[in-house]
Amino acid sequence: MEMTEKNREHLEFWRERFENAYSDFSAEALDERELLYLGVRDLTQSFDGIRGQFSDGVSKNVRNIAYEFVEAQVNTDIPQPVVSAKNAADEQNARVIEASLKSDLSNINFQALNDQQERTCPVAGHSFFEVFWNQDKRGGSWSGEIDVRLIHPKQFVPQPGAYNLKDMNYFFILSSVSREYIKNRYGVELADPSEEYPGVNTLTGDSVSPVTADERTTEFVCWYKDEEGDVCRFVWTDDVILEDTPKFYCRRFNFCSRCDSLLRFGEEKCACGSDATYVSCGDRYIAPKDIETPGGKIKKGSEIPFYIPKCWPVVMRVNVPLAFQFGGQSDVEIIKDQYDAIKKVGTKVLEKIVRAGSYITIPKDLANRMKPSNLQYQVVPVDNPMQKSLIDVFTLEADIQNDLRFIDMQYVSARDLLGITESYLGRKDSSAPSGFAKEILVKQAKGRLESKNINKHEAYKELFEVMFCFKLAFFDEPRSFISRDENGNIKYAEFSKFRFLKSYKDDFCRDVFYYDVDYAFDTNRPGAGDFPAGSLARFEQVCDLFRAGAFGDTGEPATLALFWDVLATLKFPMSDQIREIIHSRAETKEILKGGDTA
Repeated sequence: MEMTEKNREHLEFWRERFENAYSDFSAEALDERELLYLGVRDLTQSFDGIRGQFSDGVSKNVRNIAYEFVEAQVNTDIPQPVVSAKNAADEQNARVIEASLKSDLSNINFQALNDQQERTCPVAGHSFFEVFWNQDKRGGSWSGEIDVRLIHPKQFVPQPGAYNLKDMNYFFILSSVSREYIKNRYGVELADPSEEYPGVNTLTGDSVSPVTADERTTEFVCWYKDEEGDVCRFVWTDDVILEDTPKFYCRRFNFCSRCDSLLRFGEEKCACGSDATYVSCGDRYIAPKDIETPGGKIKKGSEIPFYIPKCWPVVMRVNVPLAFQFGGQSDVEIIKDQYDAIKKVGTKVLEKIVRAGSYITIPKDLANRMKPSNLQYQVVPVDNPMQKSLIDVFTLEADIQNDLRFIDMQYVSARDLLGITESYLGRKDSSAPSGFAKEILVKQAKGRLESKNINKHEAYKELFEVMFCFKLAFFDEPRSFISRDENGNIKYAEFSKFRFLKSYKDDFCRDVFYYDVDYAFDTNRPGAGDFPAGSLARFEQVCDLFRAGAFGDTGEPATLALFWDVLATLKFPMSDQIREIIHSRAETKEILKGGDTA
Protein backbone atom coordinates (compact mmCIF):
# COMPACT_ATOMS: atom_id res chain seq x y z
CA MET A 1 0.00 0.00 0.00
CA GLU A 2 1.30 3.41 -0.96
CA MET A 3 2.38 5.37 2.11
CA THR A 4 0.62 8.73 1.83
CA GLU A 5 0.51 11.36 4.52
CA LYS A 6 -2.99 10.24 5.49
CA ASN A 7 -1.91 6.61 5.70
CA ARG A 8 1.10 7.53 7.81
CA GLU A 9 -1.12 9.43 10.24
CA HIS A 10 -3.47 6.46 10.40
CA LEU A 11 -0.57 4.13 11.17
CA GLU A 12 0.80 6.39 13.90
CA PHE A 13 -2.68 6.73 15.39
CA TRP A 14 -3.20 2.98 15.79
CA ARG A 15 0.41 2.29 16.76
CA GLU A 16 0.09 4.78 19.61
CA ARG A 17 -3.16 3.19 20.74
CA PHE A 18 -1.55 -0.24 20.64
CA GLU A 19 1.40 0.87 22.77
CA ASN A 20 -1.00 2.31 25.35
CA ALA A 21 -3.03 -0.90 25.37
CA TYR A 22 0.06 -3.12 25.59
CA SER A 23 1.37 -1.15 28.56
CA ASP A 24 -1.70 -2.33 30.51
CA PHE A 25 -1.30 -5.89 29.20
CA SER A 26 0.75 -8.51 31.08
CA ALA A 27 2.08 -11.21 28.78
CA GLU A 28 4.57 -12.23 31.48
CA ALA A 29 1.75 -13.32 33.80
CA LEU A 30 0.33 -15.56 31.07
CA ASP A 31 3.79 -17.03 30.46
CA GLU A 32 4.19 -17.75 34.17
CA ARG A 33 0.89 -19.64 34.27
CA GLU A 34 1.83 -21.74 31.25
CA LEU A 35 5.20 -22.59 32.80
CA LEU A 36 3.58 -23.59 36.09
CA TYR A 37 1.24 -25.88 34.18
CA LEU A 38 4.25 -27.44 32.43
CA GLY A 39 5.98 -28.06 35.78
CA VAL A 40 8.60 -25.31 35.96
CA ARG A 41 11.23 -25.98 38.64
CA ASP A 42 11.81 -22.36 39.67
CA LEU A 43 10.90 -21.50 43.26
CA THR A 44 9.97 -18.22 44.86
CA GLN A 45 12.22 -16.89 47.61
CA SER A 46 12.75 -19.38 50.43
CA PHE A 47 14.56 -18.99 53.77
CA ASP A 48 18.00 -20.61 53.94
CA GLY A 49 18.49 -21.62 57.59
CA ILE A 50 22.26 -22.16 57.17
CA ARG A 51 23.01 -18.80 55.56
CA GLY A 52 20.24 -16.99 57.46
CA GLN A 53 18.83 -15.29 54.36
CA PHE A 54 16.21 -15.63 51.66
CA SER A 55 17.32 -17.03 48.32
CA ASP A 56 15.76 -18.24 45.08
CA GLY A 57 16.18 -21.86 44.14
CA VAL A 58 15.26 -24.67 41.82
CA SER A 59 13.04 -27.54 42.84
CA LYS A 60 14.57 -30.99 42.50
CA ASN A 61 11.25 -32.77 42.94
CA VAL A 62 8.12 -31.35 41.28
CA ARG A 63 4.69 -32.74 42.06
CA ASN A 64 2.79 -30.98 39.30
CA ILE A 65 -0.58 -30.40 40.94
CA ALA A 66 -1.39 -27.67 38.40
CA TYR A 67 -1.22 -30.17 35.56
CA GLU A 68 -3.10 -32.79 37.59
CA PHE A 69 -6.05 -30.53 38.44
CA VAL A 70 -6.32 -28.97 34.98
CA GLU A 71 -6.32 -32.37 33.30
CA ALA A 72 -8.89 -33.69 35.78
CA GLN A 73 -11.37 -31.06 34.56
CA VAL A 74 -10.95 -31.65 30.82
CA ASN A 75 -14.35 -32.05 29.19
CA THR A 76 -14.32 -33.48 25.67
CA ASP A 77 -18.02 -32.82 25.03
CA ILE A 78 -18.74 -30.31 22.26
CA PRO A 79 -21.82 -28.14 22.99
CA GLN A 80 -24.49 -28.63 20.35
CA PRO A 81 -26.54 -25.73 18.98
CA VAL A 82 -30.19 -25.25 19.85
CA VAL A 83 -31.99 -22.60 17.80
CA SER A 84 -35.50 -21.39 18.58
CA ALA A 85 -37.70 -19.19 16.41
CA LYS A 86 -39.50 -16.28 18.01
CA ASN A 87 -42.35 -16.65 15.52
CA ALA A 88 -44.19 -19.89 14.83
CA ALA A 89 -43.89 -19.34 11.06
CA ASP A 90 -40.08 -19.38 11.33
CA GLU A 91 -39.78 -22.69 13.16
CA GLN A 92 -38.61 -24.55 10.05
CA ASN A 93 -35.92 -21.93 9.45
CA ALA A 94 -34.73 -22.45 13.02
CA ARG A 95 -34.38 -26.18 12.35
CA VAL A 96 -32.31 -25.44 9.21
CA ILE A 97 -29.98 -23.14 11.16
CA GLU A 98 -29.55 -25.72 13.91
CA ALA A 99 -28.86 -28.61 11.52
CA SER A 100 -26.45 -26.49 9.47
CA LEU A 101 -24.45 -25.49 12.56
CA LYS A 102 -24.28 -29.11 13.73
CA SER A 103 -22.87 -30.02 10.33
CA ASP A 104 -20.25 -27.27 10.73
CA LEU A 105 -19.13 -28.83 14.01
CA SER A 106 -18.28 -31.99 12.10
CA ASN A 107 -16.65 -30.25 9.13
CA ILE A 108 -14.52 -27.99 11.30
CA ASN A 109 -12.17 -29.93 13.56
CA PHE A 110 -13.84 -28.85 16.79
CA GLN A 111 -12.57 -31.89 18.69
CA ALA A 112 -9.00 -30.62 18.32
CA LEU A 113 -10.03 -27.01 19.04
CA ASN A 114 -11.91 -28.02 22.17
CA ASP A 115 -9.07 -30.28 23.35
CA GLN A 116 -6.63 -27.40 23.20
CA GLN A 117 -9.00 -24.85 24.67
CA GLU A 118 -9.83 -27.13 27.61
CA ARG A 119 -6.21 -26.58 28.73
CA THR A 120 -5.71 -22.97 27.70
CA CYS A 121 -8.84 -21.61 29.39
CA PRO A 122 -8.23 -22.85 32.96
CA VAL A 123 -4.50 -22.13 32.73
CA ALA A 124 -4.74 -18.58 31.35
CA GLY A 125 -8.20 -17.79 32.73
CA HIS A 126 -9.77 -17.21 29.32
CA SER A 127 -9.40 -18.14 25.66
CA PHE A 128 -10.67 -17.02 22.26
CA PHE A 129 -12.36 -18.30 19.11
CA GLU A 130 -11.97 -16.41 15.85
CA VAL A 131 -14.46 -16.95 13.03
CA PHE A 132 -13.07 -16.19 9.58
CA TRP A 133 -13.81 -16.71 5.91
CA ASN A 134 -11.45 -19.36 4.54
CA GLN A 135 -10.86 -18.70 0.83
CA ASP A 136 -8.73 -21.82 0.47
CA LYS A 137 -11.78 -24.09 0.80
CA ARG A 138 -13.45 -24.56 -2.57
CA GLY A 139 -16.00 -26.86 -4.18
CA GLY A 140 -17.32 -27.45 -7.66
CA SER A 141 -19.99 -24.75 -7.46
CA TRP A 142 -18.85 -22.70 -4.49
CA SER A 143 -15.80 -20.85 -3.21
CA GLY A 144 -14.87 -20.09 0.39
CA GLU A 145 -16.16 -21.52 3.65
CA ILE A 146 -16.64 -20.48 7.26
CA ASP A 147 -13.80 -21.62 9.51
CA VAL A 148 -12.80 -21.25 13.16
CA ARG A 149 -9.39 -21.01 14.79
CA LEU A 150 -8.09 -20.36 18.30
CA ILE A 151 -6.32 -17.25 19.54
CA HIS A 152 -4.04 -17.60 22.54
CA PRO A 153 -4.65 -14.97 25.26
CA LYS A 154 -1.07 -13.76 24.72
CA GLN A 155 -2.02 -12.72 21.21
CA PHE A 156 -5.09 -10.71 22.22
CA VAL A 157 -4.50 -7.17 23.49
CA PRO A 158 -7.78 -5.60 24.71
CA GLN A 159 -8.83 -1.98 24.78
CA PRO A 160 -7.71 -0.44 28.09
CA GLY A 161 -10.48 -0.05 30.64
CA ALA A 162 -12.93 -2.35 28.81
CA TYR A 163 -13.74 -5.57 30.68
CA ASN A 164 -16.22 -7.07 28.21
CA LEU A 165 -15.39 -7.89 24.59
CA LYS A 166 -18.78 -6.67 23.36
CA ASP A 167 -18.20 -3.28 24.99
CA MET A 168 -14.89 -2.65 23.22
CA ASN A 169 -14.43 -0.16 20.41
CA TYR A 170 -11.19 -1.81 19.30
CA PHE A 171 -8.70 -4.54 20.13
CA PHE A 172 -5.48 -5.98 18.70
CA ILE A 173 -4.35 -9.47 17.69
CA LEU A 174 -0.63 -10.19 17.40
CA SER A 175 0.88 -13.03 15.36
CA SER A 176 4.40 -14.15 14.59
CA VAL A 177 4.44 -14.81 10.83
CA SER A 178 7.03 -15.46 8.17
CA ARG A 179 8.17 -13.17 5.37
CA GLU A 180 6.63 -15.56 2.83
CA TYR A 181 3.26 -15.35 4.57
CA ILE A 182 3.25 -11.55 4.27
CA LYS A 183 4.11 -11.79 0.59
CA ASN A 184 1.47 -14.42 -0.19
CA ARG A 185 -1.26 -12.89 1.96
CA TYR A 186 -0.81 -9.18 1.28
CA GLY A 187 1.46 -9.08 -1.76
CA VAL A 188 4.10 -7.07 0.12
CA GLU A 189 7.81 -7.88 -0.08
CA LEU A 190 9.52 -6.98 3.21
CA ALA A 191 13.09 -5.87 2.69
CA ASP A 192 14.31 -6.27 6.27
CA PRO A 193 11.61 -7.77 8.54
CA SER A 194 12.00 -7.64 12.29
CA GLU A 195 10.05 -9.30 15.06
CA GLU A 196 9.04 -6.58 17.49
CA TYR A 197 7.33 -8.99 19.88
CA PRO A 198 9.04 -12.40 19.57
CA GLY A 199 7.34 -13.66 22.74
CA VAL A 200 3.97 -13.89 20.99
CA ASN A 201 4.48 -17.57 20.15
CA THR A 202 7.08 -18.58 22.76
CA LEU A 203 7.29 -18.85 26.54
CA THR A 204 10.72 -17.29 26.90
CA GLY A 205 10.17 -13.98 25.11
CA ASP A 206 12.72 -14.86 22.44
CA SER A 207 12.31 -15.93 18.83
CA VAL A 208 11.62 -19.57 18.07
CA SER A 209 15.14 -20.06 16.76
CA PRO A 210 18.06 -17.70 16.14
CA VAL A 211 18.27 -19.17 12.65
CA THR A 212 14.70 -18.11 11.77
CA ALA A 213 14.71 -14.84 13.73
CA ASP A 214 15.44 -12.79 10.61
CA GLU A 215 12.72 -14.62 8.65
CA ARG A 216 9.83 -13.70 10.94
CA THR A 217 7.95 -10.54 11.75
CA THR A 218 5.13 -9.46 14.05
CA GLU A 219 1.78 -8.94 12.35
CA PHE A 220 -0.51 -6.43 14.09
CA VAL A 221 -4.23 -6.79 13.34
CA CYS A 222 -6.50 -4.08 14.70
CA TRP A 223 -10.26 -4.64 14.73
CA TYR A 224 -12.29 -1.50 15.42
CA LYS A 225 -15.76 -0.05 14.89
CA ASP A 226 -16.48 3.22 13.10
CA GLU A 227 -19.10 5.85 13.92
CA GLU A 228 -21.84 3.76 12.29
CA GLY A 229 -20.97 0.63 14.26
CA ASP A 230 -19.47 -1.23 11.28
CA VAL A 231 -16.51 -3.53 11.92
CA CYS A 232 -13.22 -2.36 10.34
CA ARG A 233 -9.77 -3.91 10.05
CA PHE A 234 -6.30 -2.34 9.97
CA VAL A 235 -3.12 -4.44 9.63
CA TRP A 236 0.53 -3.46 9.74
CA THR A 237 4.02 -4.80 10.43
CA ASP A 238 7.06 -2.69 11.26
CA ASP A 239 6.28 0.60 9.49
CA VAL A 240 4.44 -1.00 6.57
CA ILE A 241 0.64 -0.89 6.23
CA LEU A 242 -0.54 -4.26 4.97
CA GLU A 243 -4.30 -3.73 4.95
CA ASP A 244 -6.69 -0.87 5.63
CA THR A 245 -10.27 -2.05 5.21
CA PRO A 246 -13.02 0.17 6.61
CA LYS A 247 -16.42 -1.54 6.83
CA PHE A 248 -14.77 -4.94 6.58
CA TYR A 249 -17.98 -6.94 6.03
CA CYS A 250 -19.28 -4.71 3.21
CA ARG A 251 -19.17 -5.94 -0.38
CA ARG A 252 -16.84 -4.00 -2.67
CA PHE A 253 -17.45 -3.38 -6.37
CA ASN A 254 -15.58 -1.71 -9.22
CA PHE A 255 -17.26 1.40 -10.64
CA CYS A 256 -16.42 3.47 -13.70
CA SER A 257 -14.74 6.74 -12.80
CA ARG A 258 -16.41 8.53 -15.76
CA CYS A 259 -20.06 7.43 -15.58
CA ASP A 260 -20.22 5.66 -12.17
CA SER A 261 -21.52 2.49 -13.81
CA LEU A 262 -21.05 -0.82 -12.02
CA LEU A 263 -18.54 -3.10 -13.74
CA ARG A 264 -19.36 -6.77 -13.87
CA PHE A 265 -17.01 -9.27 -12.26
CA GLY A 266 -13.90 -9.64 -14.43
CA GLU A 267 -14.54 -6.50 -16.54
CA GLU A 268 -11.62 -4.10 -16.75
CA LYS A 269 -13.22 -1.54 -19.06
CA CYS A 270 -16.59 0.21 -18.94
CA ALA A 271 -19.08 0.22 -21.83
CA CYS A 272 -18.50 3.98 -22.11
CA GLY A 273 -14.90 3.26 -23.10
CA SER A 274 -13.21 4.37 -19.89
CA ASP A 275 -10.80 2.01 -18.15
CA ALA A 276 -10.46 4.23 -15.05
CA THR A 277 -12.23 2.61 -12.10
CA TYR A 278 -12.67 3.04 -8.37
CA VAL A 279 -13.77 0.67 -5.61
CA SER A 280 -16.77 1.42 -3.44
CA CYS A 281 -18.92 -0.46 -0.94
CA GLY A 282 -22.34 -1.65 -1.97
CA ASP A 283 -25.17 -2.59 0.36
CA ARG A 284 -27.48 -4.14 -2.26
CA TYR A 285 -27.57 -5.68 -5.71
CA ILE A 286 -30.03 -6.35 -8.51
CA ALA A 287 -31.47 -9.87 -8.52
CA PRO A 288 -30.28 -11.53 -11.77
CA LYS A 289 -33.17 -14.01 -11.69
CA ASP A 290 -36.30 -14.89 -9.74
CA ILE A 291 -35.58 -15.95 -6.16
CA GLU A 292 -37.73 -18.46 -4.31
CA THR A 293 -38.29 -17.71 -0.61
CA PRO A 294 -40.67 -19.22 1.97
CA GLY A 295 -42.68 -16.00 1.77
CA GLY A 296 -43.03 -16.11 -2.00
CA LYS A 297 -41.12 -15.36 -5.18
CA ILE A 298 -38.88 -12.32 -5.51
CA LYS A 299 -38.93 -11.09 -9.06
CA LYS A 300 -35.91 -10.59 -11.24
CA GLY A 301 -34.59 -7.02 -11.09
CA SER A 302 -35.54 -6.45 -7.45
CA GLU A 303 -33.02 -4.76 -5.18
CA ILE A 304 -31.69 -7.37 -2.74
CA PRO A 305 -29.66 -6.19 0.27
CA PHE A 306 -26.40 -7.70 1.46
CA TYR A 307 -26.39 -8.78 5.09
CA ILE A 308 -23.71 -6.86 7.00
CA PRO A 309 -22.86 -8.29 10.46
CA LYS A 310 -22.30 -5.91 13.36
CA CYS A 311 -20.63 -8.48 15.61
CA TRP A 312 -16.94 -9.00 16.29
CA PRO A 313 -15.39 -12.06 14.61
CA VAL A 314 -13.85 -13.02 17.98
CA VAL A 315 -15.62 -14.83 20.84
CA MET A 316 -14.15 -15.06 24.34
CA ARG A 317 -14.56 -18.00 26.71
CA VAL A 318 -14.08 -17.25 30.42
CA ASN A 319 -12.94 -19.77 33.03
CA VAL A 320 -14.24 -18.06 36.19
CA PRO A 321 -15.57 -14.47 35.88
CA LEU A 322 -13.75 -11.65 37.66
CA ALA A 323 -15.12 -8.22 38.57
CA PHE A 324 -13.39 -5.12 37.21
CA GLN A 325 -10.91 -7.13 35.19
CA PHE A 326 -10.72 -8.34 31.61
CA GLY A 327 -10.67 -12.10 31.19
CA GLY A 328 -11.22 -14.65 33.92
CA GLN A 329 -9.60 -16.24 36.95
CA SER A 330 -6.86 -18.77 36.27
CA ASP A 331 -6.94 -22.08 38.15
CA VAL A 332 -3.14 -22.12 38.18
CA GLU A 333 -3.04 -18.63 39.69
CA ILE A 334 -5.40 -19.66 42.49
CA ILE A 335 -3.22 -22.57 43.67
CA LYS A 336 0.15 -20.95 42.95
CA ASP A 337 1.09 -20.57 46.65
CA GLN A 338 0.22 -24.17 47.51
CA TYR A 339 2.04 -25.38 44.38
CA ASP A 340 5.19 -23.47 45.36
CA ALA A 341 5.05 -24.76 48.94
CA ILE A 342 4.75 -28.36 47.74
CA LYS A 343 7.78 -27.93 45.48
CA LYS A 344 9.86 -26.44 48.31
CA VAL A 345 9.01 -29.13 50.85
CA GLY A 346 9.28 -31.84 48.19
CA THR A 347 12.82 -30.69 47.48
CA LYS A 348 13.57 -30.76 51.20
CA VAL A 349 12.21 -34.31 51.47
CA LEU A 350 14.38 -35.45 48.57
CA GLU A 351 17.50 -33.90 50.14
CA LYS A 352 16.77 -35.61 53.47
CA ILE A 353 16.38 -39.01 51.82
CA VAL A 354 19.49 -38.60 49.69
CA ARG A 355 21.66 -37.40 52.60
CA ALA A 356 20.49 -40.21 54.87
CA GLY A 357 22.65 -43.34 54.79
CA SER A 358 24.83 -45.76 56.72
CA TYR A 359 27.92 -44.96 58.75
CA ILE A 360 30.64 -47.53 59.78
CA THR A 361 32.51 -47.25 63.08
CA ILE A 362 35.92 -48.94 63.40
CA PRO A 363 38.87 -48.68 65.83
CA LYS A 364 41.51 -46.15 64.89
CA ASP A 365 44.18 -48.78 64.49
CA LEU A 366 42.08 -50.51 61.79
CA ALA A 367 41.47 -47.36 59.79
CA ASN A 368 44.51 -47.94 57.62
CA ARG A 369 43.55 -51.55 56.94
CA MET A 370 39.95 -50.84 55.82
CA LYS A 371 39.27 -48.90 52.64
CA PRO A 372 35.51 -48.31 52.03
CA SER A 373 34.37 -49.43 48.59
CA ASN A 374 31.20 -50.47 46.72
CA LEU A 375 32.19 -54.16 46.69
CA GLN A 376 29.60 -56.57 48.03
CA TYR A 377 32.22 -58.34 50.22
CA GLN A 378 35.31 -56.78 51.71
CA VAL A 379 38.13 -58.39 53.76
CA VAL A 380 39.17 -56.52 56.93
CA PRO A 381 42.19 -57.99 58.74
CA VAL A 382 41.76 -57.99 62.55
CA ASP A 383 44.24 -58.95 65.28
CA ASN A 384 41.77 -60.33 67.79
CA PRO A 385 38.02 -60.87 68.36
CA MET A 386 37.83 -57.64 70.34
CA GLN A 387 38.61 -55.58 67.27
CA LYS A 388 35.86 -57.37 65.33
CA SER A 389 33.29 -56.48 67.97
CA LEU A 390 34.21 -52.81 67.65
CA ILE A 391 33.21 -52.72 63.98
CA ASP A 392 29.58 -51.56 63.68
CA VAL A 393 27.14 -49.92 61.23
CA PHE A 394 24.73 -47.08 62.08
CA THR A 395 21.86 -46.36 59.67
CA LEU A 396 20.43 -42.83 59.72
CA GLU A 397 16.80 -42.65 58.63
CA ALA A 398 15.33 -39.35 57.47
CA ASP A 399 12.34 -38.11 59.45
CA ILE A 400 9.98 -36.93 56.69
CA GLN A 401 6.60 -37.66 58.28
CA ASN A 402 5.88 -34.03 59.14
CA ASP A 403 7.02 -32.97 55.68
CA LEU A 404 4.69 -35.45 53.99
CA ARG A 405 1.79 -34.33 56.17
CA PHE A 406 2.46 -30.74 55.18
CA ILE A 407 2.54 -31.69 51.48
CA ASP A 408 -0.77 -33.52 51.84
CA MET A 409 -2.26 -30.52 53.63
CA GLN A 410 -1.19 -28.17 50.81
CA TYR A 411 -2.49 -30.62 48.20
CA VAL A 412 -5.91 -30.81 49.88
CA SER A 413 -5.98 -27.03 50.25
CA ALA A 414 -5.31 -26.53 46.53
CA ARG A 415 -7.86 -29.16 45.62
CA ASP A 416 -10.51 -27.55 47.84
CA LEU A 417 -9.83 -24.12 46.33
CA LEU A 418 -10.76 -25.48 42.90
CA GLY A 419 -13.74 -27.44 44.20
CA ILE A 420 -12.29 -30.83 43.26
CA THR A 421 -12.85 -33.77 45.63
CA GLU A 422 -11.49 -37.28 45.82
CA SER A 423 -14.89 -38.58 44.74
CA TYR A 424 -14.82 -36.33 41.68
CA LEU A 425 -11.38 -37.71 40.79
CA GLY A 426 -12.71 -41.27 41.17
CA ARG A 427 -10.49 -42.07 44.15
CA LYS A 428 -11.30 -43.69 47.47
CA ASP A 429 -12.97 -41.14 49.73
CA SER A 430 -13.20 -42.02 53.42
CA SER A 431 -15.61 -39.16 53.99
CA ALA A 432 -18.23 -41.02 51.91
CA PRO A 433 -19.23 -44.12 53.94
CA SER A 434 -21.85 -45.26 51.42
CA GLY A 435 -22.49 -45.18 47.70
CA PHE A 436 -25.30 -42.67 48.18
CA ALA A 437 -23.02 -40.38 50.20
CA LYS A 438 -20.35 -40.67 47.53
CA GLU A 439 -22.93 -39.71 44.87
CA ILE A 440 -23.87 -36.62 46.89
CA LEU A 441 -20.20 -35.59 47.17
CA VAL A 442 -19.74 -36.00 43.42
CA LYS A 443 -22.80 -33.81 42.76
CA GLN A 444 -21.53 -31.17 45.18
CA ALA A 445 -18.15 -31.05 43.44
CA LYS A 446 -19.86 -31.03 40.07
CA GLY A 447 -22.07 -28.14 41.19
CA ARG A 448 -19.04 -25.98 41.96
CA LEU A 449 -17.42 -26.85 38.65
CA GLU A 450 -20.69 -26.36 36.75
CA SER A 451 -20.00 -22.61 36.61
CA LYS A 452 -17.06 -23.27 34.27
CA ASN A 453 -19.22 -25.50 32.11
CA ILE A 454 -21.88 -22.79 31.91
CA ASN A 455 -19.27 -20.28 30.74
CA LYS A 456 -18.11 -22.76 28.10
CA HIS A 457 -21.63 -23.16 26.75
CA GLU A 458 -22.19 -19.40 26.81
CA ALA A 459 -19.13 -18.97 24.59
CA TYR A 460 -20.36 -21.62 22.17
CA LYS A 461 -23.81 -20.01 22.11
CA GLU A 462 -22.26 -16.72 21.03
CA LEU A 463 -20.01 -18.57 18.58
CA PHE A 464 -23.01 -20.20 16.87
CA GLU A 465 -24.69 -16.82 16.47
CA VAL A 466 -21.57 -15.32 14.86
CA MET A 467 -21.31 -18.30 12.49
CA PHE A 468 -24.94 -17.82 11.46
CA CYS A 469 -24.25 -14.14 10.72
CA PHE A 470 -21.30 -15.17 8.56
CA LYS A 471 -23.53 -17.57 6.62
CA LEU A 472 -25.95 -14.77 5.79
CA ALA A 473 -23.11 -12.43 4.86
CA PHE A 474 -20.99 -14.71 2.68
CA PHE A 475 -23.07 -17.64 1.42
CA ASP A 476 -24.10 -16.29 -1.99
CA GLU A 477 -25.22 -19.69 -3.23
CA PRO A 478 -27.12 -22.49 -1.43
CA ARG A 479 -24.84 -24.80 0.54
CA SER A 480 -25.62 -28.50 0.94
CA PHE A 481 -24.99 -30.30 4.22
CA ILE A 482 -25.78 -33.61 5.92
CA SER A 483 -28.05 -33.87 8.93
CA ARG A 484 -30.18 -36.45 10.74
CA ASP A 485 -33.93 -36.54 11.25
CA GLU A 486 -35.73 -37.34 14.50
CA ASN A 487 -35.33 -41.07 13.81
CA GLY A 488 -31.59 -40.82 13.30
CA ASN A 489 -31.77 -41.28 9.54
CA ILE A 490 -29.26 -39.39 7.39
CA LYS A 491 -30.84 -36.73 5.22
CA TYR A 492 -29.46 -34.15 2.83
CA ALA A 493 -30.44 -30.54 3.38
CA GLU A 494 -29.56 -27.12 2.03
CA PHE A 495 -28.84 -23.76 3.63
CA SER A 496 -29.91 -20.75 1.58
CA LYS A 497 -29.73 -17.25 2.95
CA PHE A 498 -32.83 -16.37 0.92
CA ARG A 499 -34.90 -18.42 3.37
CA PHE A 500 -34.42 -15.57 5.81
CA LEU A 501 -35.19 -12.78 3.34
CA LYS A 502 -38.39 -10.93 4.20
CA SER A 503 -39.97 -7.69 3.03
CA TYR A 504 -42.30 -4.88 4.04
CA LYS A 505 -43.93 -1.96 2.26
CA ASP A 506 -42.42 1.50 2.67
CA ASP A 507 -44.32 4.78 2.55
CA PHE A 508 -44.38 4.60 -1.25
CA CYS A 509 -45.71 1.01 -1.26
CA ARG A 510 -42.40 -0.32 -2.49
CA ASP A 511 -41.01 -3.65 -1.32
CA VAL A 512 -38.11 -3.24 1.08
CA PHE A 513 -36.21 -6.46 1.73
CA TYR A 514 -34.29 -7.37 4.88
CA TYR A 515 -32.80 -10.47 6.54
CA ASP A 516 -34.64 -11.79 9.57
CA VAL A 517 -32.11 -12.75 12.25
CA ASP A 518 -34.56 -12.75 15.15
CA TYR A 519 -33.71 -16.20 16.50
CA ALA A 520 -32.72 -17.36 19.97
CA PHE A 521 -29.44 -19.29 20.15
CA ASP A 522 -28.62 -21.72 22.93
CA THR A 523 -26.85 -25.03 23.57
CA ASN A 524 -28.06 -28.39 24.84
CA ARG A 525 -26.00 -28.13 27.98
CA PRO A 526 -25.42 -31.72 29.24
CA GLY A 527 -24.96 -32.29 32.93
CA ALA A 528 -27.56 -29.70 33.94
CA GLY A 529 -29.26 -30.80 37.14
CA ASP A 530 -29.07 -34.54 37.57
CA PHE A 531 -28.68 -35.40 33.88
CA PRO A 532 -25.34 -37.12 33.26
CA ALA A 533 -22.63 -35.43 31.24
CA GLY A 534 -20.51 -37.26 28.71
CA SER A 535 -21.35 -39.66 25.90
CA LEU A 536 -20.64 -42.80 27.94
CA ALA A 537 -22.93 -41.65 30.75
CA ARG A 538 -25.74 -40.93 28.30
CA PHE A 539 -25.31 -44.36 26.69
CA GLU A 540 -25.51 -45.99 30.10
CA GLN A 541 -28.65 -44.08 31.03
CA VAL A 542 -30.37 -45.07 27.76
CA CYS A 543 -29.45 -48.72 28.41
CA ASP A 544 -30.83 -48.48 31.96
CA LEU A 545 -34.08 -47.06 30.64
CA PHE A 546 -34.29 -49.85 28.06
CA ARG A 547 -33.71 -52.57 30.67
CA ALA A 548 -36.34 -50.94 32.91
CA GLY A 549 -38.89 -51.23 30.12
CA ALA A 550 -39.21 -47.53 29.38
CA PHE A 551 -39.14 -48.27 25.63
CA GLY A 552 -41.67 -51.13 25.87
CA ASP A 553 -41.36 -54.91 25.98
CA THR A 554 -37.64 -55.62 25.58
CA GLY A 555 -38.39 -58.77 23.63
CA GLU A 556 -40.34 -57.00 20.89
CA PRO A 557 -38.48 -56.05 17.68
CA ALA A 558 -40.28 -52.68 17.63
CA THR A 559 -38.84 -51.89 21.07
CA LEU A 560 -35.36 -52.85 19.92
CA ALA A 561 -35.82 -50.68 16.84
CA LEU A 562 -36.78 -47.68 18.99
CA PHE A 563 -33.82 -48.34 21.30
CA TRP A 564 -31.35 -48.33 18.40
CA ASP A 565 -33.02 -45.21 16.94
CA VAL A 566 -32.13 -43.40 20.16
CA LEU A 567 -28.56 -44.77 20.13
CA ALA A 568 -28.20 -43.59 16.52
CA THR A 569 -29.04 -40.03 17.57
CA LEU A 570 -26.25 -40.33 20.18
CA LYS A 571 -23.87 -41.53 17.41
CA PHE A 572 -23.26 -44.93 18.95
CA PRO A 573 -20.72 -46.90 16.84
CA MET A 574 -22.29 -49.13 14.15
CA SER A 575 -25.76 -47.98 15.25
CA ASP A 576 -26.94 -47.24 11.69
CA GLN A 577 -26.17 -50.74 10.42
CA ILE A 578 -27.65 -52.47 13.47
CA ARG A 579 -30.74 -50.27 13.32
CA GLU A 580 -31.41 -51.27 9.72
CA ILE A 581 -31.18 -54.97 10.65
CA ILE A 582 -33.53 -54.51 13.61
CA HIS A 583 -36.06 -52.59 11.50
CA SER A 584 -35.90 -55.28 8.84
CA ARG A 585 -36.61 -58.00 11.43
CA ALA A 586 -39.47 -55.95 12.88
CA GLU A 587 -41.06 -55.55 9.45
CA THR A 588 -40.64 -59.26 8.72
CA LYS A 589 -42.28 -60.19 12.01
CA GLU A 590 -45.23 -57.88 11.32
CA ILE A 591 -45.71 -59.47 7.90
CA LEU A 592 -45.61 -62.99 9.36
CA LYS A 593 -47.92 -61.94 12.17
CA GLY A 594 -50.40 -60.56 9.64
CA GLY A 595 -50.29 -63.81 7.65
CA ASP A 596 -50.96 -65.91 10.77
CA THR A 597 -53.93 -63.72 11.64
CA ALA A 598 -55.40 -64.12 8.16
